[in-house]
Amino acid sequence: MVVAAIDRAHADWLQPLVERASCGFDLDDLRPQFLTIHAWSIKEMMDLAAAILAKAEHDPPPPLCWGPSSNDEQPVEDRVEVDGQQSLFNC
Repeated sequence: MVVAAIDRAHADWLQPLVERASCGFDLDDLRPQFLTIHAWSIKEMMDLAAAILAKAEHDPPPPLCWGPSSNDEQPVEDRVEVDGQQSLFNC
């Protein structure tokens, strides 16, 4: 499992790669403000890492956004939602 603090734009950029590598997004029960990327084995996670690096060469991810991390301060449409729960780290 990889734990990440990412915004909607980065989650959208990663989503097709996560799916193709047979990985998935989830929220950590102990830290619901963070998205996690999970896989059945290290092979899928390594495939995802390779796909991220390959995509970044010709289609860089969106610029980083350093905004507030309070869920109350973020517009609903910018939050990342997984299984009905929303992550807090979004811009």
